[in-house]
Amino acid sequence: MVAVKIIMPLCNFYCGNENTRCLFARVVFLLLESYNTRLLLSVHIYLCWRHNWWLYAEVVHQIGTLHMELNDTTDYQRCFVCGQRNPYGLHLIFQLDQNTIVADFQPREEHQGFPGVIHGGIVAAVLDEALGRTSLLGNNQEWTMTGRLEMRYRRYVPYGPLLRVRASLDMERRRLFQASGVLTLADDESVVLAEAHGTFLSLPPNMVDTLMKDYPELQNFFEQNKSQGI
Repeated sequence: MVAVKIIMPLCNFYCGNENTRCLFARVVFLLLESYNTRLLLSVHIYLCWRHNWWLYAEVVHQIGTLHMELNDTTDYQRCFVCGQRNPYGLHLIFQLDQNTIVADFQPREEHQGFPGVIHGGIVAAVLDEALGRTSLLGNNQEWTMTGRLEMRYRRYVPYGPLLRVRASLDMERRRLFQASGVLTLADDESVVLAEAHGTFLSLPPNMVDTLMKDYPELQNFFEQNKSQGI
């Protein structure tokens, strides 16, 4: 396997400086990530552990930080934008891509406002959901609710082509996060259809307890992500 041949010499290389070790582990992780296979990843981590324990620890840290649970897989899944069990929802699945939150969106006929034009409320909902998830990119990972959302519609959003939403974290301060994002054509992200800026506030624990009381799996999902630094 090519990946093994690449990684094994790297594993044999010793880096004495702590900063260099972290950078080196990051490079190894990116090599592993490119294969996107759990089994292959486990084998490579094992190889790293057999050669350098610190490299194993750093790679695991990188995986724990970057491969976060961005999507609800619990007994709830009723969110209008991302809930897979919502028959009227948009069914977006979010991914991490180069420190941004990304999802593709295929509009349906019922999402139109004017003929051939996606309703501005649908556009705002998609951007709001993506921006809200960027809090998971920060140092104080928290699930949030929207405090303010500012939209700018640069051109009409067409019904038909696959769309892409991409969001990034701009600032975090304690329990407050600011983010920005764009909605584009999926096959040409230079075509910006709409953009948004927003302020988001982390959910107070008592609110989580109240909202999630009927969905224990969802509450555990929030608590587990937080406890793992996700």
